[in-house]
Amino acid sequence: GSSMDAAHRPHTKKGKDASKTPPSTPNKPTKDPHDNTPAKVSGDDVLFKGWELPKINMRLMTASMSTKTTTWVPPKEQEVPLLFLRQLFSQCLYEREKRGEESREELLPAEVFHRVFDRLFFVLHDPQGFEEGSHYDSNNDGWISWKEFFHVYRRRHITIKLNFCERVYLAFDSPDPSDASFLARFISYFVLAAIIFSSICFILATLPELQDMQGDGQKPKTAEVFGKIDVICLMLFTFEYLVRLVTCWGVRSELFEKATLMSLVTGHDPIVLPSSATRLLYFFIAIPNLIDLAAILPGIIGLFLQDSGNGGGFVVLRLIRLTRIFRAFKNPALTEPVIVIARTMEQSTKALYVLVFNMFLGIVIFGSLMFLAEGQGKWDPSQRKYLRKGAATWNPETLEWEDYYEPSPWQSIPSSFWWAIVTATTVGYGDEYPITPLGKIVSTFTMLFSLIILALPVGVIGNCFSTVWDAYAYEREEFTKTLESETNYITESTQSLDPSCMSNLMLIEVWNDDNSDARSCPSNFMGEVKMSMELPMTCQVSKTQILPLEANHDIIQRSVVGKLMVHYKWTPYESERVYDARVLKGIQPEAGLTEPQPEDDNDVGTFDLRGKLDITIINAEGLMNLDCSDHSNPPNPYCVVLLYPKNLQGRAGLVPTIWRTPSVFGSRRVTTPFICWKDNGARWHAHRAFNFKWCTPRVVEDNWDKTFKEVSKPKMREGENGDEVDKRMVLVVDTIKRLSAELRTVKESVHGLANRVDMLAYEEE
Repeated sequence: GSSMDAAHRPHTKKGKDASKTPPSTPNKPTKDPHDNTPAKVSGDDVLFKGWELPKINMRLMTASMSTKTTTWVPPKEQEVPLLFLRQLFSQCLYEREKRGEESREELLPAEVFHRVFDRLFFVLHDPQGFEEGSHYDSNNDGWISWKEFFHVYRRRHITIKLNFCERVYLAFDSPDPSDASFLARFISYFVLAAIIFSSICFILATLPELQDMQGDGQKPKTAEVFGKIDVICLMLFTFEYLVRLVTCWGVRSELFEKATLMSLVTGHDPIVLPSSATRLLYFFIAIPNLIDLAAILPGIIGLFLQDSGNGGGFVVLRLIRLTRIFRAFKNPALTEPVIVIARTMEQSTKALYVLVFNMFLGIVIFGSLMFLAEGQGKWDPSQRKYLRKGAATWNPETLEWEDYYEPSPWQSIPSSFWWAIVTATTVGYGDEYPITPLGKIVSTFTMLFSLIILALPVGVIGNCFSTVWDAYAYEREEFTKTLESETNYITESTQSLDPSCMSNLMLIEVWNDDNSDARSCPSNFMGEVKMSMELPMTCQVSKTQILPLEANHDIIQRSVVGKLMVHYKWTPYESERVYDARVLKGIQPEAGLTEPQPEDDNDVGTFDLRGKLDITIINAEGLMNLDCSDHSNPPNPYCVVLLYPKNLQGRAGLVPTIWRTPSVFGSRRVTTPFICWKDNGARWHAHRAFNFKWCTPRVVEDNWDKTFKEVSKPKMREGENGDEVDKRMVLVVDTIKRLSAELRTVKESVHGLANRVDMLAYEEE
């Protein structure tokens, strides 16, 4: 039931082989020859089965990738995420498949690879551009895999360099609220709150109870406090609009809209970027900006007219100010209904045409019939109106019923259109109604016409709305699944392409111990903490961090509370690293070498991380109480720590170490002298030392162009010309490329075979 699907109960080996530990097992750290300090261990290791390994690795990698650092202000550089490159790769595959071009599974032609990255760096205004992409083709077959895309990401560190105008504009109008800075989020919420507040005040100002009554019988005036609030909000909206106006000319909007950037990079048309004047024009004609202008311009005009004494009659300008409430639809949570309605209207155009035609036809026909039925009655020269025969009245003088004539409400055919519209739409205000038998017959047919004829297009539009709503929900669901699939693919490929990025990751989960021997139930999950540790090879690092617990909806749909205090100390084994580096360079180590010597990592070509990591889970505060039957009974928490102290490769990826701390039982019960309970929080002081030993090949790209230039040109043989020598030279270089690729494959196979042997030995133990 947990994220790693492993029993959180401690599992230790019993019997005479209990002390045996395989040399490569990640769950029992080996003793480093440079470490003479006895290891202190609190808690136990958690063993897991082979089929549980993929989910564990995915859980830890996903936790590390989901951690985003939110800055206070828009940064000078924004990193292009690896997920965007994966989506770019998938889009290229989809377009080639759509055009019916030759393709291989998860492979792109080298020409497409070079064109895409050449266009990407051009749009990003990278002064270096994209170098020749032939050396990324490791096997020299003309096809590029996702591995080469990943190599470009690791090598070039692709970023968007923001200018001053873009940083200011993004602070006031960020296209992606989830990736916005704290300042941008604050300004967005503050402006939205000001819009709602000013709209409410504008409406309340019309209440007679909140207006200032004039003693001379003149009309009441708006209270002074509402006028001040309106002026303050108007100044705020004007300042926000002007800031965006004076900076929009320098904002490269194509870089911040993923769909536009994707279309530019994967397209074939020449890239024509808009000029500063064009960007300013686009800002003016954008619908959201027109709404903003319509919201502030009437207020500014009203201030000047009011100062001149003529502002009271411009009611229309005051009403236009209410358009500022449409700015609230900039919030992504409010745009979904607008998108659904817009799509419904777009897909229901034919039904709308039928509806308008039937409505117009019915209004003209039945309006004309009603005019003929009750409009052309008796003419009254004194009133110059047609009179219709009303109900008979009793004349007490003549003791007879006399006909009564009243002015007809339908003096012309156009005047009868209002009655036809109200009746056809089944509103029926009752201000105009027939009283003659013929008029009532016309009204009956009008109502039947509206129920039968007009209801048919309305039903089609309603059905279309339901279809669009379901399609939009399905589209969002598919987008979420695709995004999750792309993210999972990245996390899986990262383990094989660059496993060193997982060396500094640690995930700590907090669970409640229910005193049962079964697996941990998801309902016992109390939160988790994701950490990216600093593990340099040049110095020691000692840090104590207080991190808030986060929810994990993959385990259980629940919000969590509380904080966890963790301390870690990193001590690198520098002398051993220098020894290995010198051996890899082919230099014999000096006798008695104890001090680290400077070296160049790029020359070694390996990721070397050796040292001791001391983890101490100190305490937790503000944990939730999972015992609903007794609120006075606190939970019994324990922690599960996941990390990778070694680059041991299994069949499904890296093999992590999983460590379980002791549990805290009861509110007053003490399990060890160092564990106690206090204020709905646990105090463990659980310690564990891990010996890190990572030595893996780095992500290295061979620059064959440079190699080709450095190879000296051989002497010409007798009877050879320059072209034959060049051909022979190219053949030699191609042979070297193929041999290098084959040697690289053999090296990876040997490395994988060694890890497989270690895993088999561990499983036998």
